Parts: sequence; C-alpha cells; structure tokens
Amino acid sequence: MSYNVITAEGWEQLRQEQPDRFKHEIAGAKYINLQGLDLQTPEGIERQRIDKLTKLMRGLMFCALEASHSGHPGGSSSKAEQLLSLVLSGNLAF
Repeated sequence: MSYNVITAEGWEQLRQEQPDRFKHEIAGAKYINLQGLDLQTPEGIERQRIDKLTKLMRGLMFCALEASHSGHPGGSSSKAEQLLSLVLSGNLAF
C-alpha cells in the first residue's frame, strides 16, 4: 500500500506557487523540498505507540553498538520514528 502525501492537484498548485521547492537534476532525478509544508499525517500512525517503541528500539541499537565496540548510533537513531511509523502504519512492507 502506498500513500501520497499530496494530491495531484495540490502537487500542481505547489509547483506553480513555489517553484523553488522543485529541482530537476541532469541525470533525470527529481527532488522536492517538503520542509515547512502542512502535510496530513498518514492514517494508522499512533504517536504514543511509536514513541514507546522507538525508545525500546534505540535501547536495543545502543546495546548492540556497545557490545560490538563499533559504530555510531546517530544515523540509525535519527531514523527510528520514520521507520517504525512507515512499517506499523502499513505504508512500508518488506
């Protein structure tokens, strides 16, 4: 199941009103800056549940890093909410 954070009409309106948010790279890649936009939260995301689970997930990450005496927790720790929100809401599956 995929989730569109913006409708096709909203996308075109944003493109017209704020063209500086859109970049097109030479290799054909596209980029859009979503910072500061008032986006709706996808259905199925329970904020309190995510907060509790991310604390547990971070604890396990830090234990694994400490036990291995290797690595840095910054990258994985900063993505915990994003990953759990996508997986638990059903918007990302693997």
